Amino acid sequence: MDEHLRNRVFTFLNTLNPKVCAIATVSSPGMAHCAVMGYVVLPDFSLVLNTHLHTRKWTNLSNNPKVALTFGWSLENAYLQYEGSAELIFSGEKHFRYEKLYFAEHTDAIKYKAQGETGTIRIKPLWFRFYDFTVDPTQVHEVSFDTGSPIALGSLRVYAN
Repeated sequence: MDEHLRNRVFTFLNTLNPKVCAIATVSSPGMAHCAVMGYVVLPDFSLVLNTHLHTRKWTNLSNNPKVALTFGWSLENAYLQYEGSAELIFSGEKHFRYEKLYFAEHTDAIKYKAQGETGTIRIKPLWFRFYDFTVDPTQVHEVSFDTGSPIALGSLRVYAN
């Protein structure tokens, strides 16, 4: 992935307001579940989320770590489709480090911590597609992380109507 695209996507994820995404998981019997959640993005495009241990998303990810997320709600700016693999972390130094990072970004979510035991979800990227509507023509970039480092699959140009 070239440096310009890396910076554009990283900036997009860090400046969304509110800093939320839609996360989709699948249960053992194959039922889909979707929720809106706050997130923190790390420099390698991994994501950190926090949730209660009794939620459907936590249970689903315990059985199937594959996850899809969507960021951005406007066809005037940009949006990102993201697929990844989740690691569930609910204790230890790693959990406390990610939890501190998450609650520093989402101070309004601290109140939910008192409602029950929470865990951290760290999602490692496998693939994303970024739509940038701020340029004319609109640009669509697809990136795969399957080998551990980002490889651009190609950039497509889509002309706006």
